[in-house]
Amino acid sequence: MIEEILALTKQHEKWRGKRCLNLIPSENMMSPSVRKLLSSEFGNR
Repeated sequence: MIEEILALTKQHEKWRGKRCLNLIPSENMMSPSVRKLLSSEFGNR
């Protein structure tokens, strides 16, 4: 039973990471382009 739960959890994490639009701000990742813009002078204005 534990193996089944672990397999389902792993399957759900794959599905969530590849097939869903993540709207939880703390879990979102910035693209390298956005990160570069925000670290420039443009991001400080």
